[in-house]
Amino acid sequence: MMAKIRYVQRHNDGRGAVFATGTPITNSVSDLYTMQRYLGFDRMDRLNLAEFDNWVKMFSEVTEEFEVEANGVGYRLRKRLSRYYNLPELSLMFSEIADMYFPVSDDRKLPTD
Repeated sequence: MMAKIRYVQRHNDGRGAVFATGTPITNSVSDLYTMQRYLGFDRMDRLNLAEFDNWVKMFSEVTEEFEVEANGVGYRLRKRLSRYYNLPELSLMFSEIADMYFPVSDDRKLPTD
């Protein structure tokens, strides 16, 4: 899918791909990275954030914590994104590729232009 989107964007001045979803970030913060990579790859590449490890280092901290295994018998060490940094910058980058709409009331309509 990335190859197809990049092809369309190269032939349309960086445009031409649209993701229409009500839940761009559903399971984890890595969904945010994925959306940015698909729709804002050139900007991320210029900022050296196209690789997930670089993106994580810029916007979060990875910690290791023990958790109970699924069978309830032992523990295992898990890496998790635990703290977040540079959130205003991350929000600004995401707003470059996403239009967000938060309805205030039922009579408000989506913009049509």
